[in-house]
Amino acid sequence: MPNAATQYLLDWKEPPAGLTLAANEIHIWRAQLAVSMKSAPLDALTRDERARAQRLRTPEDANRFATARAILRALLGQYLQQDPATIRLVYGQQGKPSLAPGQDAPTLHFNLSRCKDLVLYAFSREHEVGIDIERGRPRQDHLALAKRFFAPEEYLAIHRLPPAERPKAFLLCWTRKEAYVKARGDSLSRSLRKFSVTVDPGLPPEPVADGPRQWSFIDLPAPPGHAAALAIEGDAIRPRCFDW
Repeated sequence: MPNAATQYLLDWKEPPAGLTLAANEIHIWRAQLAVSMKSAPLDALTRDERARAQRLRTPEDANRFATARAILRALLGQYLQQDPATIRLVYGQQGKPSLAPGQDAPTLHFNLSRCKDLVLYAFSREHEVGIDIERGRPRQDHLALAKRFFAPEEYLAIHRLPPAERPKAFLLCWTRKEAYVKARGDSLSRSLRKFSVTVDPGLPPEPVADGPRQWSFIDLPAPPGHAAALAIEGDAIRPRCFDW
């Protein structure tokens, strides 16, 4: 088993036939919403999911939300071997989705993150997961934002970097922290200043200790100007990346 700071060489592949999720694996999926709307099973959405889509500001946002949720249901149905329309979800205090209790289905942890037309999903049998993708904004004052939102040691680490490297370091730090917050799924981790992650883009992300629990991080392939990260409860698990 690789240690928690292992750097993985990841790329996106077509999923094999008869795909199975082993206990020592985590599966990450990438979907381009603009090209997935016709293949996503929109009829599997619940009444609540349709209502949430309709409350969004623009038809484009509504279509993105509906398509992302339909793909989530399709993937859940594949892993659970269940009709996507029959899967019941509940939401934690910070909005993290999970399988509703009482369903005749194996344990499955999952999370998703969307940035415009790109959405990422993570699935694990035995470990809580959180995933995040963000797009950078070159004109931002990255030092000022880091000082306001990040732990002091993270701000100092970014400050010590050459100015040209600060935007990437800021974005990596942000996605790692958000992935951890989403993996935790509770209010205890909502303050980004209460914990710190590895900042230097040239170093693999180190784990974060949370009492008896330990969280590992994996940086994911992302388009230029973006960063994506995965947080996993426990030791590093073999990641596999697939295109929807």
